[in-house]
Amino acid sequence: MVRSGDGGLTWGTPSRVIGGSDDPGKLPLDRPWFTINPVTNQFYVTSKPAPWLPPPNRAYFRTSSNEGATWAAWRYIDTTGYLIGPDIAGPMITPAVGSDGVFHAVYPSYLSSQNVYPQYILASSANNGATFTYNTVYRGLPATNDSLAKVGYHLEVDPTNPQHLVFNFLNSPNGDLDVFIIQSTNGGSTWTTPQRVNDDAVGNGKMQDMTWCTFDVNGDLIVGWRDRRDAPGTGYQQPSETWGAILRNDSTHFTPNFKISDTLAQFVALYLDTSGNDFMNIALRRDTMYAVWGDVRTGVLQIWFDMKGMSDSSSTSTGVMLTDAAIPGVTIAPNPTDDVLNLSGEKVNEVTITNMTGQIVLHQKLNQQQVKVSSLSRGIYIIQMQTATGSTTHRFVKD
Repeated sequence: MVRSGDGGLTWGTPSRVIGGSDDPGKLPLDRPWFTINPVTNQFYVTSKPAPWLPPPNRAYFRTSSNEGATWAAWRYIDTTGYLIGPDIAGPMITPAVGSDGVFHAVYPSYLSSQNVYPQYILASSANNGATFTYNTVYRGLPATNDSLAKVGYHLEVDPTNPQHLVFNFLNSPNGDLDVFIIQSTNGGSTWTTPQRVNDDAVGNGKMQDMTWCTFDVNGDLIVGWRDRRDAPGTGYQQPSETWGAILRNDSTHFTPNFKISDTLAQFVALYLDTSGNDFMNIALRRDTMYAVWGDVRTGVLQIWFDMKGMSDSSSTSTGVMLTDAAIPGVTIAPNPTDDVLNLSGEKVNEVTITNMTGQIVLHQKLNQQQVKVSSLSRGIYIIQMQTATGSTTHRFVKD
């Protein structure tokens, strides 16, 4: 955690929130979401294990009462009766804090002794994490059996009403992935039935994914996602656009869906090598939408920004590229390996290999597209490769 008191011009000394070896073998550094309690000024950080670690895994909660100078001991967010279970590899927490100072977080759960169906569980605390209450947000069949889809989820609290919570997630009751929200008006004790957000034809086979949502200060909710309704075929590996919709605070129905991006981005294999780097965020302020997302319209993964006035139905916009830094195209083989890794694609100048606790076990400059790893112990490793255009990472298994 690092902070600035002058709008980002200068920054203080970072404080350590959680380390890669704090929960040995789990590397609890992935998805470090951060929230602040507006009543007590308590800081909260949630995280989960590295995504390549096999289950069982659990998710983490940590808090600071002195604006991040020091941090209380970490704890698992789940508990008896509301356990994540032994079968979920990447149990991400999505946290939010209401204007009343109550901390909320949703996490996934699947344990047959708790329920025969997978669940999303809400953990809530009115005393800065000293104790939690738990409620089921949603239970049902898994969202999809497509491992490529970005099935992230998001929790938000209405700034005009701390009892009003919205959970934004993906599910496939109609056979293909759709965007849904589910709402609570009593602080998370009970929840409505899921409401479908994307308004393309039901059951048309067009997968939607990579969703996000945010309230504005007036209690209007905006939702964004990656959309494939204009693609010629079905499945993950289809061209996509970024779309959105708004639920006004005085309505029960979303506005007609609107297009955010101005280009149908063709699928390229780079998506498969940069899992998680294609992401989006969306905001609504004074009836203007702002969105950022990653797409590959130019053949490389880049970050794009767009803004659009929502009060004028004729308003049009053009995406603006925020960065032209391409992620290098490098592949490794064989994987698993017991001897060497062969590198193909862009020329790699330097490699760094770390183990699952974050320790560097090999670092070398290269004059050939091959790395000898026979001296490494059996296990899972991360290789970072530096090229003339940037760096990229892959996971590999040493037999």
